[in-house]
Amino acid sequence: MGAYVCYDLNKIFQKNKPTPLYEESLNIAADSLLKTPIYQSIREYLALEKMHLSHQVFNPKAIVMANPNYYDSYRIAGDIYTDLQKNDSAIAMYRKALTLEIATQEEKESIIKKVRKLQKK
Repeated sequence: MGAYVCYDLNKIFQKNKPTPLYEESLNIAADSLLKTPIYQSIREYLALEKMHLSHQVFNPKAIVMANPNYYDSYRIAGDIYTDLQKNDSAIAMYRKALTLEIATQEEKESIIKKVRKLQKK
């Protein structure tokens, strides 16, 4: 996604290497996506997901705000609310996750089980 530098391999393998070793006019610029708010949100989501996987505590609203159209944001938020014993909030997050496209049937069933378990409490 970053810039690609076009190197002239003939120059690189010469005994007396001229400078520069690259052809600036043939470089490919970095993807413009890197400068968009969407990319920043993706990076934030991935950082929060990593924190969740390493059992670090953070505000569950942050992950939903970072990626509001992804079911797993709501599943993770539901898991955090469950850990905080905020069952109503957890159920709401899991239910929202179920309204979005879920990667696998197994994952969907797992979320449904979480809702049922919390409803019994």
